[in-house]
Amino acid sequence: MIKNGMPPIHPGEILREEFLVPLQTDTIAFAERLGVPAATVEAVVNERAPVTPELASKLAALFKTSEGFWLSLQATYEERSAAVAQQAGGTMPACGTKQ
Repeated sequence: MIKNGMPPIHPGEILREEFLVPLQTDTIAFAERLGVPAATVEAVVNERAPVTPELASKLAALFKTSEGFWLSLQATYEERSAAVAQQAGGTMPACGTKQ
């Protein structure tokens, strides 16, 4: 946890809750729209993988956001996860993995 007591927010949670749920779409159909393997989308949405620059580019084009939006979410998640791990005296989980 950080100062506010909230755990770091993975960009997959944002993708799932702010984009996929309102669109009422599943990961398979969404992956087809993006032109990426369903496993890629599922791993990000399930908070097991990071948003890569390639995926950020595709998400930005589809949602009319910027690549920086998605990459910033990922960077912030990684920074906060590292801070949480340091506070706990442990090690940070692998990049993009759920804690």
